[in-house]
Amino acid sequence: MPSRVRNTFAVVLGAALAVTIVFVGDAVVHHFWPLPPGIDAHDRAQMRQALAAFPFIAFLVLVGGWMLAAALGAFVATRLSLPRQARGGRLVTILILLGTIANLAGIHHPGWMWPAAILLVLLGGWIGTRVGLGATPTQAAAT
Repeated sequence: MPSRVRNTFAVVLGAALAVTIVFVGDAVVHHFWPLPPGIDAHDRAQMRQALAAFPFIAFLVLVGGWMLAAALGAFVATRLSLPRQARGGRLVTILILLGTIANLAGIHHPGWMWPAAILLVLLGGWIGTRVGLGATPTQAAAT
């Protein structure tokens, strides 16, 4: 298989895995902390009020899921590329970051989630890419 095709496949697979992880994380949150009955998810005021009642841990699970998605998606994209390169991992990280920002902008979340989500998605993507490249922790810290 030509490297360009393989690298494209690696990014698509990494992104698909990342999106799946995000959906699973969202499903976990909605399972344990469902929206109250009768809430119109398209009504921003109702959603703001409903989310204000969510516990802190629910938001931590969301942010953690986004970070995990970026890390594993970037790892897969990097690990499957030939020659092994960081470009695919970075691309998956950017895609997850854009999706995270769109989610934060579209649904009212606590203000602390903006910087936490952005930093943790970037950190997760960086870690996944570095591990995918085969870097040891000391090599990763040096770069």
